[in-house]
Amino acid sequence: VQWQHFVELCGLLARVGLNLLDHWTAALDKVLTPEEQLDWVITLRAGELEFDDYMRELYGMVGWFMRPEDDPTVLHNQLVLFNAIYEFRMPDGRILDLPDVTFTARYWKDGKVLMLAPSFLGWVGIHTGMRMDGWTFEQNMRHPLDRAKSLQAFKAGKGDLYGWRVRQIMETSPTYQGALTSLTNTRVMAPMYFILSGKGKYEGAVITKDLGDDHLAGTPEVRQLNEADGTWYLLQTNDDVNKLPEDSRRPASKLMLASVNQTQVDQALVWKLIRSQTLVVPETVFTWVADSSTGYSEVITSGPKRVAGQKIGHTKWARKALLASESGFF
Repeated sequence: VQWQHFVELCGLLARVGLNLLDHWTAALDKVLTPEEQLDWVITLRAGELEFDDYMRELYGMVGWFMRPEDDPTVLHNQLVLFNAIYEFRMPDGRILDLPDVTFTARYWKDGKVLMLAPSFLGWVGIHTGMRMDGWTFEQNMRHPLDRAKSLQAFKAGKGDLYGWRVRQIMETSPTYQGALTSLTNTRVMAPMYFILSGKGKYEGAVITKDLGDDHLAGTPEVRQLNEADGTWYLLQTNDDVNKLPEDSRRPASKLMLASVNQTQVDQALVWKLIRSQTLVVPETVFTWVADSSTGYSEVITSGPKRVAGQKIGHTKWARKALLASESGFF
């Protein structure tokens, strides 16, 4: 962990109070065995591991939508969900959760905002963010996740903590192409997806990461927007696109997008689709839409604050039909 990041984390803990750690310990009991917790604590005390990288169960859905030829902006949108509830009690007795401590961090350099990142209290790496006038990024967890294997890989030096590495890249890489190269070559401690878009025409990519330097058979290659073959959007949930989906989000999203023409795409349409009842569920923490060419960035925390779109795939039979049809969506 770099010294400046450690100082930031200490400052946050000093402001909030260490009593919050009691609530995180309770959350640990829900997802780790006692043996895994002991291994985690030993590693944490050695200064090797940042808590959120190891324990969080991050779910996300993302799509890029290309605008018409006269306005070739790539819009990056993301839906973030957690499959565990991290509640904590405030001094006044209120019970809060992650949406209540979600904020947008702005990083300044030479009197200007260099980058911004939707984040959570206590997290000083980057899992979602935008380099101003450059590119956007998000990380999605990739199923299946073997926590014990990931921890051992990290301790053996086979992969890095992605949040710190992404922050370094965003601080030092002003262009989409530079970021794409650096992120493609980044070694990580667990399988995951890196999703980024740029300010230029058809700049968008999904990088499927294996642990460390591995690139396993069956792992999708880097996918990119492509004007030549008509690829004007990319969609990534938490499973590989060349395999059957594990839930209804991918096929449901593709059904919604099948009724959309590229010329219709704008911010309002993106918000309507990503805040639909199909995608926004009780576990939703926040939704983010960004445009690096204009600097637009908006975060909506949990709750139906925008008009929901068409409800698709919420019954058992609808989900079954959607999953059965996925063979035609590869």
